[in-house]
Amino acid sequence: MAQENSCSNFFVKILFKMNISRNPEMTGPCRACLAQIQNPSMLVNEYTPLIYRPQPPRSSRFAVLLFGLLMLILCFGFTIGFYLITVETRDIQAQDVIMFSSRHNWKAENAVNTQHLHQPCKNIMLLFTNSTPCFDYRSCSLEMRNLQKSHMRSNHSDLLYNFVIANDNRIYEGRGWKYVPDLPGNTDNDTISVAFLGYPGISKPTAEEINQMMLLINFSITNHKLIHCFNIFTKPEELNYLEDIISRIREDFIHTRCF
Repeated sequence: MAQENSCSNFFVKILFKMNISRNPEMTGPCRACLAQIQNPSMLVNEYTPLIYRPQPPRSSRFAVLLFGLLMLILCFGFTIGFYLITVETRDIQAQDVIMFSSRHNWKAENAVNTQHLHQPCKNIMLLFTNSTPCFDYRSCSLEMRNLQKSHMRSNHSDLLYNFVIANDNRIYEGRGWKYVPDLPGNTDNDTISVAFLGYPGISKPTAEEINQMMLLINFSITNHKLIHCFNIFTKPEELNYLEDIISRIREDFIHTRCF
């Protein structure tokens, strides 16, 4: 059988060559037949399937597999990223977030401060504002504006303090980390003042207010606005009311980092 096929293929080649020599201008289908003859593996025989489906080249299959693998990795990455974001958001506690209100937020008056702080600062002065306490963001913002106006009427250029911790557990920006506080007896340009809103002995700082103050100190150190081994002090007449808080600050920051 194989010998008969080879003989038939041989005679078919001879006939086509004779036809080409007689009629060199072959039509499109004849050229296709010639291509089949020149490649014997493409000749039709009894073993040729009735329906021929050409296989895609290996390069195309490799590209499809690579694309599918990349899409799988991309979907897997999105899934892991979404899970991590969800877990981190859930793990963040309110006690670890600084509740900060900028001058713009509590609608502070425009002020002209000229003496800049020398950063990182070396000292923190802790004290009370000796003013009316508040209970929510609206009343505390109003009290901050009244306090600023009172200080400016007393021939001060701005609110006296760098930061004020109010009874709504927010830290209100006064002179911030930029300008020197205007306090009696303070001549240093490396001291930050933090005041609790209220009267000493009457408005006792809550645990959340103290926690906000600790977060503020830690943020100041981390952002190089306060040295690690800072000093902390208060007015002599307010020491009895702030002594426990000052001791805690020294224990948590100074004693653990500087000794």
